[in-house]
Amino acid sequence: MVAAATVPGLPDPVLEELYRTSRGRPYWLSLLAMMKEGPLGLVLLGGEGAVPAWRACMGANCGGANVAAEHPECGQGQYTVRGAVARDATYNAVHGSDSVEEVLRETGLVAGLLRID
Repeated sequence: MVAAATVPGLPDPVLEELYRTSRGRPYWLSLLAMMKEGPLGLVLLGGEGAVPAWRACMGANCGGANVAAEHPECGQGQYTVRGAVARDATYNAVHGSDSVEEVLRETGLVAGLLRID
């Protein structure tokens, strides 16, 4: 199952709750600012193993392919979404929930923003 929508950006209360685990970290404000820029594509993937499969496709959050040499954990480089198009660790191109519980929580946060034409 795949559902998708584009939104112009996310409002502060949604962003702050979406990224609550990052509050207080050095990149917190730049992350919020970037997520307000929009437009954003929201995609909900479903099916057996969707979370680990998507996280593997995303790749490590280390920035663009040019960072891979300094961060061995990013060794997948160009073969992941982040390795191919991320500018840096903040502008890393994609977000992916780390569990089914987070998928449900995060989907609830953005569901009211979606418009179906």
